[in-house]
Amino acid sequence: MNRDVGLEKVTDLTLYTGTYGKEKCSCNCIGCTQDGYIKGKKPYQGTIEQIKEIIKKLPNLENAYLLGNPDVSVDTEFCNKAAKEFIKNNINVMFSSSGFKAYSVIKKLTEGLDAKYISYMSYSIDTLDEEKMSYLKGTKKLDLKEIDKAIEFCIENGIPVKIQPTLWEINQDDYYDIIEYYYDKFGIKWFTFHAGSFESLKNKKIPLNHVKPQNWKRIVKDIEEIAKQKNLKIVLPRIFLNQEQMNLCQKTIHTYCANRGNRITNLVRRRSD
Repeated sequence: MNRDVGLEKVTDLTLYTGTYGKEKCSCNCIGCTQDGYIKGKKPYQGTIEQIKEIIKKLPNLENAYLLGNPDVSVDTEFCNKAAKEFIKNNINVMFSSSGFKAYSVIKKLTEGLDAKYISYMSYSIDTLDEEKMSYLKGTKKLDLKEIDKAIEFCIENGIPVKIQPTLWEINQDDYYDIIEYYYDKFGIKWFTFHAGSFESLKNKKIPLNHVKPQNWKRIVKDIEEIAKQKNLKIVLPRIFLNQEQMNLCQKTIHTYCANRGNRITNLVRRRSD
């Protein structure tokens, strides 16, 4: 939540349902930013009573983004109960998952929920190459066919689906196949791309390379062209900007992070003023 405004002005909430972080996630992504809880301290889950208290303190809350430490597959039942409390108060909910045990998770996660209050279900699909996917997720093989089954469940039940790839050098050119596959098979038109996190590599020896600036510019241009052709809803991080682009962003985009040189990593919405 934004600490700069009064609680009555908060309309959007991102909720981590516990403090396990990476230590308790279904995956162990090698570029993960979730470092987990402080060693030696007991992990904390939270309670439904605290969810109710949050709702009381945020009288104008409209949207709740639920993450389960951070994958909803960790505590699907709790995320479902939390979502019911939000929906009971006319608050929309949304979820994001790696796709681990995708079908069983989506069935339990949405059990008893009114689909009209579910803004979307997001799947973090970085590649269609299962061997490469396993490497990036740092876990045993994720079953892409099971994720397809979960997506079919969402579509049949009126739940919007978006695909959320993170691009590193290793999978930088997989964006085309990802878009084509999910667009052609399911008619999905919503894709939110991320650049492999700069923060996650800080002071760590991680065997991943960022997409080089010139390649990123090429990829952005190509994805935007595909989006025009297919009428897609695409979100792309605006990084490696020239000065003119930087000036425009500073005038029109609200950012969460300080500007460093000509790089902005979090551009989230246009200013309303």
